[in-house]
Amino acid sequence: MLKISILSTVFVKSRIIATKNGLSYDPTGDVVEVAFVGPGVTPAPADWHAGTWETAGTGVYYARLLVGPVGGLVLAAAAYTMWVRITDNPEVPALEAGPLRIY
Repeated sequence: MLKISILSTVFVKSRIIATKNGLSYDPTGDVVEVAFVGPGVTPAPADWHAGTWETAGTGVYYARLLVGPVGGLVLAAAAYTMWVRITDNPEVPALEAGPLRIY
């Protein structure tokens, strides 16, 4: 579980491994959105926020969102589940990406 101080502003990331027709695919041209909701909760339309992509070498991609009080999405101290939604054509997967605790 990723733990972040409520005082911090950092990118919260999830690694994305994308394939198309069995081959590695660069998803960075696709729209990416990120949501943080309570554990066991499915994101509602208003929960989604425009994310950005980060690359770290060939074939390594991260969906990310800036979280924190200095220019990021401000989250209260609590437990969350990160979700990532990628808009491609015709697929639009919404993926549960993992837990986050703001303390």
